[in-house]
Amino acid sequence: MILAIEANNIRSDGGIIYLKKIIQNINFNNYGLKKIYIWGEEKLLKELPNSKNIVKNKIFLTNINFINIFIRFFWHFFLLNREIIKKKCDVIYFPGGINLANIKNAKTIISIINIEPFFYEKYSNYNFGFKKMRLFLLKKIIIFSAKKSTAIIYLNDYFKKYFENKINKKTTNSICSLGASANYHVIKKQKSIKFYSDNNRYIIGYVSTIFPYKNHIQLIKVIKKIIQEGTPVSLIMIGKCHDQQLLKKINKLIIDERYIIYLDYLNKTELKKYYQNIFDLKIFPSSSEAFPNIIIEAIDYNLPLLCSNIQPMPSILKKSCEYFNPLNEKDMYKKIMNFLKSPKKRLSNIKKAKKLIKQNYSWKKSAENFLSLIEKISNEKTH
Repeated sequence: MILAIEANNIRSDGGIIYLKKIIQNINFNNYGLKKIYIWGEEKLLKELPNSKNIVKNKIFLTNINFINIFIRFFWHFFLLNREIIKKKCDVIYFPGGINLANIKNAKTIISIINIEPFFYEKYSNYNFGFKKMRLFLLKKIIIFSAKKSTAIIYLNDYFKKYFENKINKKTTNSICSLGASANYHVIKKQKSIKFYSDNNRYIIGYVSTIFPYKNHIQLIKVIKKIIQEGTPVSLIMIGKCHDQQLLKKINKLIIDERYIIYLDYLNKTELKKYYQNIFDLKIFPSSSEAFPNIIIEAIDYNLPLLCSNIQPMPSILKKSCEYFNPLNEKDMYKKIMNFLKSPKKRLSNIKKAKKLIKQNYSWKKSAENFLSLIEKISNEKTH
Protein backbone atom coordinates (compact mmCIF):
# COMPACT_ATOMS: atom_id res chain seq x y z
CA MET A 1 0.00 0.00 0.00
CA ILE A 2 1.24 3.47 -0.94
CA LEU A 3 0.06 6.63 0.82
CA ALA A 4 0.09 10.19 -0.53
CA ILE A 5 -0.21 13.22 1.77
CA GLU A 6 -1.21 16.58 0.27
CA ALA A 7 -0.18 18.99 3.04
CA ASN A 8 0.39 22.26 1.22
CA ASN A 9 -2.02 24.16 3.46
CA ILE A 10 -0.38 22.93 6.69
CA ARG A 11 1.57 25.97 7.90
CA SER A 12 0.70 26.50 11.58
CA ASP A 13 2.93 25.04 14.30
CA GLY A 14 0.03 22.96 15.60
CA GLY A 15 -0.65 21.38 12.20
CA ILE A 16 3.04 20.72 11.61
CA ILE A 17 3.50 19.08 15.01
CA TYR A 18 0.45 16.89 14.48
CA LEU A 19 1.55 15.57 11.10
CA LYS A 20 5.18 15.20 12.23
CA LYS A 21 4.28 13.14 15.29
CA ILE A 22 1.89 10.88 13.40
CA ILE A 23 4.50 10.14 10.71
CA GLN A 24 7.28 9.65 13.28
CA ASN A 25 5.23 6.95 14.98
CA ILE A 26 4.31 5.04 11.82
CA ASN A 27 5.70 1.51 11.73
CA PHE A 28 6.25 0.61 8.08
CA ASN A 29 6.42 -3.09 8.97
CA ASN A 30 2.76 -3.07 9.96
CA TYR A 31 -0.47 -2.66 7.98
CA GLY A 32 1.28 -3.24 4.63
CA LEU A 33 2.34 0.39 4.19
CA LYS A 34 5.35 0.56 1.86
CA LYS A 35 5.88 4.23 1.05
CA ILE A 36 4.63 7.76 1.78
CA TYR A 37 4.76 10.57 -0.79
CA ILE A 38 4.20 13.95 0.82
CA TRP A 39 3.79 17.42 -0.71
CA GLY A 40 4.18 20.47 1.51
CA GLU A 41 5.98 23.72 2.23
CA GLU A 42 9.67 23.70 3.10
CA LYS A 43 8.96 24.55 6.75
CA LEU A 44 6.89 21.39 7.11
CA LEU A 45 9.16 19.12 5.08
CA LYS A 46 12.20 20.03 7.20
CA GLU A 47 10.37 18.88 10.33
CA LEU A 48 9.42 15.47 8.93
CA PRO A 49 11.69 12.45 9.47
CA ASN A 50 14.11 11.39 6.75
CA SER A 51 13.53 7.82 5.65
CA LYS A 52 13.81 5.67 2.56
CA ASN A 53 10.06 5.08 2.94
CA ILE A 54 9.21 8.80 2.89
CA VAL A 55 9.53 10.91 -0.25
CA LYS A 56 9.20 14.67 0.32
CA ASN A 57 8.11 16.99 -2.49
CA LYS A 58 7.96 20.78 -2.55
CA ILE A 59 5.81 22.57 -5.10
CA PHE A 60 7.77 25.17 -7.05
CA LEU A 61 7.09 28.89 -6.31
CA THR A 62 4.63 28.42 -3.40
CA ASN A 63 6.87 30.57 -1.21
CA ILE A 64 6.00 33.67 -3.29
CA ASN A 65 2.89 35.12 -1.63
CA PHE A 66 1.19 36.89 -4.53
CA ILE A 67 1.16 33.80 -6.76
CA ASN A 68 0.91 31.25 -3.96
CA ILE A 69 -2.85 30.77 -4.19
CA PHE A 70 -2.79 30.36 -7.99
CA ILE A 71 0.01 27.78 -7.87
CA ARG A 72 -1.79 25.82 -5.15
CA PHE A 73 -5.07 25.97 -7.06
CA PHE A 74 -3.48 24.74 -10.30
CA TRP A 75 -1.57 21.99 -8.49
CA HIS A 76 -4.57 20.79 -6.51
CA PHE A 77 -7.01 20.70 -9.42
CA PHE A 78 -4.89 19.76 -12.40
CA LEU A 79 -1.63 18.10 -11.36
CA LEU A 80 -2.23 16.18 -8.12
CA ASN A 81 -4.28 13.38 -9.67
CA ARG A 82 -1.55 12.84 -12.30
CA GLU A 83 1.00 12.38 -9.52
CA ILE A 84 -1.27 9.97 -7.67
CA ILE A 85 -1.67 7.83 -10.81
CA LYS A 86 2.03 8.05 -11.69
CA LYS A 87 3.14 6.97 -8.21
CA LYS A 88 0.40 4.32 -7.95
CA CYS A 89 -0.92 5.65 -4.63
CA ASP A 90 -3.76 3.76 -3.00
CA VAL A 91 -4.84 6.41 -0.49
CA ILE A 92 -4.41 10.18 -0.39
CA TYR A 93 -4.64 12.08 2.89
CA PHE A 94 -5.54 15.78 3.13
CA PRO A 95 -4.57 16.80 6.71
CA GLY A 96 -5.72 20.39 6.11
CA GLY A 97 -9.32 19.26 5.55
CA ILE A 98 -9.63 20.47 1.95
CA ASN A 99 -10.21 17.90 -0.78
CA LEU A 100 -11.37 19.53 -4.01
CA ALA A 101 -9.13 17.50 -6.31
CA ASN A 102 -10.50 15.20 -8.97
CA ILE A 103 -9.03 11.99 -7.52
CA LYS A 104 -10.15 8.96 -9.52
CA ASN A 105 -7.83 6.08 -8.68
CA ALA A 106 -7.33 6.39 -4.93
CA LYS A 107 -9.35 6.54 -1.71
CA THR A 108 -9.34 9.92 0.06
CA ILE A 109 -9.14 10.98 3.73
CA ILE A 110 -9.42 14.42 5.28
CA SER A 111 -8.66 15.61 8.83
CA ILE A 112 -10.93 18.06 10.59
CA ILE A 113 -8.33 20.08 12.52
CA ASN A 114 -9.49 23.67 11.98
CA ILE A 115 -12.89 24.11 13.63
CA GLU A 116 -12.93 27.93 13.76
CA PRO A 117 -15.14 28.10 10.61
CA PHE A 118 -17.85 26.17 12.48
CA PHE A 119 -17.93 28.29 15.63
CA TYR A 120 -16.82 31.80 14.62
CA GLU A 121 -20.42 33.10 14.39
CA LYS A 122 -21.04 32.22 18.03
CA TYR A 123 -17.76 33.26 19.63
CA SER A 124 -16.19 35.74 17.24
CA ASN A 125 -16.55 39.53 17.15
CA TYR A 126 -15.65 39.70 13.46
CA ASN A 127 -17.70 42.26 11.58
CA PHE A 128 -18.85 41.47 8.08
CA GLY A 129 -15.80 41.61 5.86
CA PHE A 130 -13.00 39.56 4.38
CA LYS A 131 -12.31 37.48 7.50
CA LYS A 132 -15.93 36.54 8.04
CA MET A 133 -16.43 35.76 4.36
CA ARG A 134 -13.26 33.66 4.35
CA LEU A 135 -14.45 31.59 7.32
CA PHE A 136 -17.91 31.17 5.78
CA LEU A 137 -16.41 29.89 2.52
CA LEU A 138 -13.94 27.66 4.36
CA LYS A 139 -16.80 26.08 6.29
CA LYS A 140 -18.61 25.28 3.03
CA ILE A 141 -15.40 23.90 1.47
CA ILE A 142 -14.67 21.62 4.44
CA ILE A 143 -18.23 20.25 4.43
CA PHE A 144 -18.03 19.67 0.67
CA SER A 145 -14.63 17.97 1.09
CA ALA A 146 -16.01 15.72 3.84
CA LYS A 147 -18.93 14.60 1.71
CA LYS A 148 -16.72 13.66 -1.23
CA SER A 149 -14.01 11.93 0.83
CA THR A 150 -13.86 8.24 1.65
CA ALA A 151 -13.08 8.78 5.34
CA ILE A 152 -12.59 11.49 7.96
CA ILE A 153 -10.10 11.80 10.82
CA TYR A 154 -11.24 13.66 13.93
CA LEU A 155 -9.20 14.86 16.90
CA ASN A 156 -11.86 13.97 19.44
CA ASP A 157 -15.22 12.26 19.75
CA TYR A 158 -17.02 15.47 20.72
CA PHE A 159 -16.37 17.18 17.39
CA LYS A 160 -16.97 13.94 15.49
CA LYS A 161 -20.56 13.86 16.78
CA TYR A 162 -21.00 17.58 16.10
CA PHE A 163 -19.67 17.35 12.55
CA GLU A 164 -21.65 14.24 11.58
CA ASN A 165 -24.82 16.10 12.56
CA LYS A 166 -23.64 19.06 10.50
CA ILE A 167 -23.19 17.04 7.31
CA ASN A 168 -26.08 14.70 8.18
CA LYS A 169 -23.98 11.70 7.34
CA LYS A 170 -22.01 9.06 9.21
CA THR A 171 -18.72 8.33 7.49
CA THR A 172 -15.87 5.89 7.89
CA ASN A 173 -13.74 7.62 10.48
CA SER A 174 -11.07 7.39 13.14
CA ILE A 175 -10.10 9.40 16.22
CA CYS A 176 -6.44 10.40 15.98
CA SER A 177 -5.92 12.79 18.86
CA LEU A 178 -2.81 14.63 19.93
CA GLY A 179 -0.37 12.75 22.11
CA ALA A 180 1.68 13.61 25.17
CA SER A 181 5.47 13.51 25.08
CA ALA A 182 7.34 11.45 27.64
CA ASN A 183 9.20 13.82 29.92
CA TYR A 184 11.01 13.74 33.20
CA HIS A 185 10.36 17.26 34.46
CA VAL A 186 10.24 17.50 38.21
CA ILE A 187 6.95 18.77 39.64
CA LYS A 188 7.66 22.12 41.23
CA LYS A 189 6.61 22.58 44.83
CA GLN A 190 3.31 24.45 44.84
CA LYS A 191 3.72 27.37 47.23
CA SER A 192 1.19 29.65 48.89
CA ILE A 193 0.51 32.88 47.05
CA LYS A 194 1.75 34.59 50.25
CA PHE A 195 5.25 33.37 49.37
CA TYR A 196 5.32 35.70 46.34
CA SER A 197 6.00 39.43 46.27
CA ASP A 198 6.51 42.40 43.92
CA ASN A 199 10.06 41.23 43.24
CA ASN A 200 9.09 37.56 42.92
CA ARG A 201 5.70 37.36 41.27
CA TYR A 202 3.57 34.32 40.47
CA ILE A 203 3.67 34.02 36.65
CA ILE A 204 0.54 33.04 34.73
CA GLY A 205 1.20 32.04 31.13
CA TYR A 206 -1.19 32.15 28.19
CA VAL A 207 0.22 30.70 24.96
CA SER A 208 -2.13 31.20 22.04
CA THR A 209 -2.56 33.00 18.74
CA ILE A 210 -4.40 36.33 18.80
CA PHE A 211 -7.97 35.66 17.66
CA PRO A 212 -11.24 37.01 19.14
CA TYR A 213 -12.38 33.59 20.35
CA LYS A 214 -9.17 33.18 22.36
CA ASN A 215 -10.60 35.72 24.84
CA HIS A 216 -7.42 37.67 25.64
CA ILE A 217 -9.44 40.79 26.47
CA GLN A 218 -11.53 39.06 29.15
CA LEU A 219 -8.42 37.48 30.68
CA ILE A 220 -6.51 40.77 30.77
CA LYS A 221 -9.38 42.56 32.53
CA VAL A 222 -9.55 39.86 35.19
CA ILE A 223 -5.78 39.78 35.76
CA LYS A 224 -5.70 43.59 35.97
CA LYS A 225 -8.30 43.45 38.73
CA ILE A 226 -6.31 40.79 40.61
CA ILE A 227 -3.13 42.87 40.34
CA GLN A 228 -4.91 46.04 41.46
CA GLU A 229 -6.12 44.21 44.55
CA GLY A 230 -2.49 43.59 45.50
CA THR A 231 -2.08 39.91 44.57
CA PRO A 232 1.53 39.46 43.31
CA VAL A 233 0.81 37.87 39.93
CA SER A 234 1.98 38.59 36.37
CA LEU A 235 0.50 37.56 33.04
CA ILE A 236 2.70 36.72 30.05
CA MET A 237 0.90 36.19 26.74
CA ILE A 238 2.77 34.50 23.90
CA GLY A 239 1.48 33.89 20.39
CA LYS A 240 1.33 35.07 16.82
CA CYS A 241 -1.15 37.84 16.00
CA HIS A 242 -3.82 37.14 13.38
CA ASP A 243 -5.99 40.16 14.16
CA GLN A 244 -4.32 43.58 14.21
CA GLN A 245 -7.46 45.38 15.40
CA LEU A 246 -7.71 43.05 18.37
CA LEU A 247 -4.00 43.50 19.13
CA LYS A 248 -4.52 47.29 19.25
CA LYS A 249 -7.21 46.77 21.89
CA ILE A 250 -4.91 44.46 23.86
CA ASN A 251 -2.03 46.94 23.74
CA LYS A 252 -4.34 49.76 24.84
CA LEU A 253 -5.45 47.69 27.83
CA ILE A 254 -1.93 46.83 28.96
CA ILE A 255 -0.08 50.04 28.02
CA ASP A 256 0.26 51.19 31.65
CA GLU A 257 0.33 47.69 33.18
CA ARG A 258 3.90 46.64 33.93
CA TYR A 259 2.90 43.13 35.05
CA ILE A 260 1.01 42.13 31.90
CA ILE A 261 3.16 41.45 28.84
CA TYR A 262 2.53 40.34 25.26
CA LEU A 263 5.58 38.75 23.60
CA ASP A 264 4.32 37.78 20.13
CA TYR A 265 5.47 34.51 18.54
CA LEU A 266 8.36 32.53 20.04
CA ASN A 267 10.04 29.52 18.48
CA LYS A 268 9.99 26.13 20.21
CA THR A 269 13.36 26.60 21.91
CA GLU A 270 12.43 30.00 23.35
CA LEU A 271 8.98 28.81 24.40
CA LYS A 272 10.45 25.80 26.18
CA LYS A 273 12.39 28.16 28.49
CA TYR A 274 9.15 29.78 29.59
CA TYR A 275 7.54 26.43 30.31
CA GLN A 276 10.53 25.15 32.24
CA ASN A 277 11.80 28.23 34.05
CA ILE A 278 9.25 31.05 34.10
CA PHE A 279 5.59 29.96 34.12
CA ASP A 280 4.03 28.91 37.43
CA LEU A 281 0.55 28.38 36.02
CA LYS A 282 -0.92 27.84 32.56
CA ILE A 283 -4.30 29.31 31.69
CA PHE A 284 -6.38 28.60 28.59
CA PRO A 285 -9.56 30.69 28.14
CA SER A 286 -10.31 29.82 24.51
CA SER A 287 -13.91 29.20 23.46
CA SER A 288 -13.35 27.38 20.14
CA GLU A 289 -10.91 24.49 19.67
CA ALA A 290 -10.58 21.10 18.02
CA PHE A 291 -7.95 19.60 20.31
CA PRO A 292 -5.55 22.28 21.61
CA ASN A 293 -1.98 21.04 21.87
CA ILE A 294 -1.42 23.97 24.26
CA ILE A 295 -3.13 22.15 27.13
CA ILE A 296 -1.09 19.01 26.49
CA GLU A 297 2.11 21.10 26.59
CA ALA A 298 1.19 22.50 30.00
CA ILE A 299 0.65 19.01 31.36
CA ASP A 300 3.86 17.75 29.74
CA TYR A 301 5.79 20.39 31.69
CA ASN A 302 3.97 19.64 34.96
CA LEU A 303 2.29 23.03 35.18
CA PRO A 304 -1.04 23.48 36.97
CA LEU A 305 -3.71 24.25 34.39
CA LEU A 306 -6.84 26.39 34.52
CA CYS A 307 -9.00 25.83 31.47
CA SER A 308 -12.08 27.00 29.61
CA ASN A 309 -15.22 24.97 30.38
CA ILE A 310 -16.36 25.12 26.74
CA GLN A 311 -16.13 21.88 24.79
CA PRO A 312 -14.03 20.04 23.82
CA MET A 313 -11.78 20.94 26.77
CA PRO A 314 -13.87 19.16 29.44
CA SER A 315 -14.25 16.09 27.22
CA ILE A 316 -10.45 15.93 26.88
CA LEU A 317 -9.36 16.65 30.45
CA LYS A 318 -12.46 15.36 32.28
CA LYS A 319 -12.16 15.69 36.08
CA SER A 320 -8.42 16.28 36.02
CA CYS A 321 -8.71 20.04 35.50
CA GLU A 322 -10.18 23.16 37.08
CA TYR A 323 -12.57 24.93 34.69
CA PHE A 324 -14.04 28.41 34.30
CA ASN A 325 -16.41 30.18 31.93
CA PRO A 326 -14.14 32.26 29.62
CA LEU A 327 -17.07 34.51 28.66
CA ASN A 328 -17.89 35.35 32.28
CA GLU A 329 -15.29 37.57 33.94
CA LYS A 330 -16.74 37.07 37.41
CA ASP A 331 -16.46 33.31 37.13
CA MET A 332 -12.94 33.56 35.69
CA TYR A 333 -11.87 35.84 38.55
CA LYS A 334 -13.35 33.52 41.20
CA LYS A 335 -11.73 30.37 39.79
CA ILE A 336 -8.31 32.00 39.36
CA MET A 337 -8.33 33.36 42.92
CA ASN A 338 -9.41 30.00 44.36
CA PHE A 339 -6.60 28.30 42.47
CA LEU A 340 -4.00 30.85 43.56
CA LYS A 341 -4.99 30.43 47.21
CA SER A 342 -4.75 26.62 47.19
CA PRO A 343 -1.33 24.97 46.60
CA LYS A 344 -2.96 21.58 47.33
CA LYS A 345 -5.49 22.12 44.55
CA ARG A 346 -2.75 23.05 42.10
CA LEU A 347 -0.65 19.99 42.98
CA SER A 348 -3.66 17.69 42.70
CA ASN A 349 -4.44 19.25 39.31
CA ILE A 350 -0.94 18.44 38.01
CA LYS A 351 -1.01 14.82 39.19
CA LYS A 352 -4.53 14.06 37.94
CA ALA A 353 -3.91 15.61 34.52
CA LYS A 354 -0.58 13.84 34.15
CA LYS A 355 -2.18 10.48 34.89
CA LEU A 356 -5.12 11.04 32.54
CA ILE A 357 -2.98 12.20 29.61
CA LYS A 358 -0.52 9.35 30.03
CA GLN A 359 -3.33 6.78 30.01
CA ASN A 360 -5.42 8.21 27.19
CA TYR A 361 -3.30 10.18 24.74
CA SER A 362 -0.25 8.91 22.91
CA TRP A 363 1.16 9.57 19.46
CA LYS A 364 1.77 5.85 19.01
CA LYS A 365 -1.91 5.07 19.54
CA SER A 366 -2.96 7.84 17.14
CA ALA A 367 -0.53 6.59 14.47
CA GLU A 368 -1.96 3.07 14.84
CA ASN A 369 -5.51 4.41 14.48
CA PHE A 370 -4.39 6.31 11.39
CA LEU A 371 -2.85 3.20 9.80
CA SER A 372 -5.85 1.05 10.68
CA LEU A 373 -8.11 3.52 8.89
CA ILE A 374 -5.90 3.56 5.80
CA GLU A 375 -5.83 -0.24 5.72
CA LYS A 376 -9.60 -0.43 6.18
CA ILE A 377 -10.56 1.93 3.35
CA SER A 378 -7.90 0.60 0.95
CA ASN A 379 -9.42 -2.86 1.33
CA GLU A 380 -12.97 -1.62 0.81
CA LYS A 381 -14.46 -2.18 -2.59
CA THR A 382 -15.43 0.90 -4.56
CA HIS A 383 -19.16 1.00 -5.17
